[in-house]
Amino acid sequence: MEEFFQHENQACPPALSDGGGIRQGAKSDLLACLEDVSQPRSEAPATSCIVLYGAVIVQMLKPATAKTFNEYAQEVFTPYILSKFQQTTRLNLVWDRYLPQSLKGTTRAKRGKGVRRRVVGGASIPGNWTSFPRVDENKTEVFSFLSGALLDSFQLADKQLVITDRDAVLS
Repeated sequence: MEEFFQHENQACPPALSDGGGIRQGAKSDLLACLEDVSQPRSEAPATSCIVLYGAVIVQMLKPATAKTFNEYAQEVFTPYILSKFQQTTRLNLVWDRYLPQSLKGTTRAKRGKGVRRRVVGGASIPGNWTSFPRVDENKTEVFSFLSGALLDSFQLADKQLVITDRDAVLS
């Protein structure tokens, strides 16, 4: 009996899947449950570390006037990340990994396809920034590019920056 419970007995855990696909729902649905067990604060508590989810930052920070990936990294992305060091001494920047056979893969496939673009410093930023991340390779390359650009420009004494890059951790 103990050996049986040491192993997954289903390919897709029922808590995450709905007939083999990922269970759908809105994250905002959780707010009602959380409001019952937490008290709102008007001031942020003192922190020793901030963890940022890089994919959300890229979606949030539009290229604006940046024409190339280098300009985006230097003028938009890096200044935003470095500004967070005013609140902490350590910052962890984490990125998604895109595994083709994952449960989330089916959801990404339903969102549609974009155009594959090579991400290098001098390359032009795609005109439709919101459809650019629909291709997993685009996301993987831009995340890796931004990680490297941020690490290259990081020169804050007494501060620590930790970045994931695929299977590696950079700092």
